[in-house]
Amino acid sequence: MKMAACDLPIDFDRDATADNVRHFFNYRLESYLRLSGANRADLKSPTLSLAGSGTPVGNAAETKMTNIIEAEAVCQSVAKAIDNCSHRAKQPSYTVLKECYIDGLKDFIVAQHVGFAKTRFQEIKKEALCEFAERFIYWQEKYHVDELIDLRAK
Repeated sequence: MKMAACDLPIDFDRDATADNVRHFFNYRLESYLRLSGANRADLKSPTLSLAGSGTPVGNAAETKMTNIIEAEAVCQSVAKAIDNCSHRAKQPSYTVLKECYIDGLKDFIVAQHVGFAKTRFQEIKKEALCEFAERFIYWQEKYHVDELIDLRAK
């Protein structure tokens, strides 16, 4: 069986990268969503607002506003990265990421939706996670995230 090639550079560890992305989706993303006032459903359509509310007063308020804007930019980056992932029948990264991590569906249900057996689905999912890691860097730069979150592992 031929494995789909992940677009990560050769010196990146696919397994560790996939684990990093899983951890990000399962644990870290929630804090960015809370801070930005968004929820996972908002990530289905990359139209989160980056407009701040009010004018910051003093250092504490300015820091809080900066953190909120940064969290919104990270959430925008997540939404766009997922939206720009592959929509091909042989590599349905968009569908896998959206249904597993945004809709919260179980793997076996998503595997049925995309038409893959359990073992092959796990390979497809790993490739989707790697693809997300690559695209996420690009979109963070595009949305001017100050401290890039690099999920790729060497």
